[in-house]
Amino acid sequence: MSVIGPLVRDMYTDLGVERGPETPSGVYARVVEGRTLYVNTTGEEKAIPIRIRSRKRGIISGTSYDGAIRLKPYDVDLVE
Repeated sequence: MSVIGPLVRDMYTDLGVERGPETPSGVYARVVEGRTLYVNTTGEEKAIPIRIRSRKRGIISGTSYDGAIRLKPYDVDLVE
């Protein structure tokens, strides 16, 4: 990954791939039609900070997030 990762990221523009939001290590995110899918691929709970005064709602979990999106180990949520 230390070699392949930077090469793939360098190709994003040429391929028309948009980077997802910044996330902690082991959490992946992609934005589609204004919603963000977060996937925690680790065995640890992860917190993804969100903007102050910005509330988000998890469509899959039904959770209202304020301040941070918290994903349990191997958890997924679609956030709007």
